[in-house]
Amino acid sequence: MARRKSQKVQRPTLDEVKAQPGKYVVAMLEGAVGPLGVEAIAPLYAPPNIKLPHLLLQAYVPCQIDEMWLEDGRFRRLYNERDYIKVWRSDDLPPEPPSADLPTEIEARMSPLVKHNAYRIATNPFASDSKHPSYMMIWAKNEDASSERSVLNWELKVIRPFLQAVKIYESRFGNRPEVIKECDKRLTQIAEKTSVDAQLLL
Repeated sequence: MARRKSQKVQRPTLDEVKAQPGKYVVAMLEGAVGPLGVEAIAPLYAPPNIKLPHLLLQAYVPCQIDEMWLEDGRFRRLYNERDYIKVWRSDDLPPEPPSADLPTEIEARMSPLVKHNAYRIATNPFASDSKHPSYMMIWAKNEDASSERSVLNWELKVIRPFLQAVKIYESRFGNRPEVIKECDKRLTQIAEKTSVDAQLLL
């Protein structure tokens, strides 16, 4: 007797989600996948100071998303291409998503841009590839430094708190071993250079 093939569960289209009962639109990723983010784009003729919610979806972390994403062409394309994106309506709000705040001692040493880049690494796809943008940020170089001491000072003031922030965000949003591994490798490298530099000053 031939075995029946298991049928894949059909997800509703986003138009069908729109028609579902429920006050809120909820979404999440399902499976061992990294976080997925989409930058919000203000509609044509919107006020210049309008602030729209950035879309951030994580594995098995249900979150409320704005109704506008059901009409957003970029999100509709992602939804059609990636079957691990789940979207539904509900009358109950999901729990609050993880905080984007950092410990005061780390945030005080970072510019808003550096903090944003740390957040981006933890909320976007990652690859251990020297040409991948996130990998390049973790292993950034200071080509303008005039000496090895200048490079080390820059790494201690900029790169070390940046990597510490990446690890914090990654633990909240992605928790991907490959990201933590690259951060730890760079932090270890900085620590070893700091140790050698301290010995030279003795």
